Amino acid sequence: GAKPGEVRTIKANAHELAEEAKKLLVARVAQFDDVDQAYLPRVMPFRAEFVGDFDHLARVKEWSAGSWGEDE
Repeated sequence: GAKPGEVRTIKANAHELAEEAKKLLVARVAQFDDVDQAYLPRVMPFRAEFVGDFDHLARVKEWSAGSWGEDE
């Protein structure tokens, strides 16, 4: 993968990239505008080593089937 701090040149049109990012953002916001959309406590549950800002509210540790860590 890429090395931290590595400067790379991206051969793409900045306006097209910005439009694509905007389109994806608008679609994501629209998902949460839907009253039937569930708010998932963890977007990537397979990355359990990363503690989320709202894990305590979702009671992730309490409901976790696996071990949470050696010190807890």
